[in-house]
Amino acid sequence: MATTASYQASIQGFERAGMTRQESVELLRRSVDLAVAARTRVPSDDPLLVAASVGPYGATRGDGSEYTGDYDIGVAELRRFHRPRLEVLATAGADVLALETVAAVGGCCRVGRGDIAAVAALPLEENSAHG
Repeated sequence: MATTASYQASIQGFERAGMTRQESVELLRRSVDLAVAARTRVPSDDPLLVAASVGPYGATRGDGSEYTGDYDIGVAELRRFHRPRLEVLATAGADVLALETVAAVGGCCRVGRGDIAAVAALPLEENSAHG
C-alpha cells in the first residue's frame, strides 16, 4: 500500500502559508498523484492500493494535540475543517481514505464523531484505478 504524504496537510494550513485555495487543492491532489506513481513502480501480482492519509485536526496544528483531542472546538467546527480536504482526497484517485490517529480517551468521542460525520456525509464516487 502506498500512503499519501497528506497527514498534516490542510487547505487552511496551506492558505495560512500564503497559497491560494486552488494551489492548496492541487497540493492535496498531488499527494495522491505521487502515491499512484509510486504504486506503478512496484512490481506485484497483487493489487496495490493507494491510501489518502487524513490526520486529525490536531495534526495540522503541530502541537501534539492530535494525541489528546484537546482542541477547544466543537463537532461543527471539525466538520467545516475536514470537509474540504476530505472532498479533495476522496475524488483525487486514491483507493481508500486512511483516517489516522484516534485521540486519547478524553477527546476521542468528540474528535471521532466530527471526523466520522464529515466522512459519512460525503458523496464518494467510484474513481480509483481499482474501483
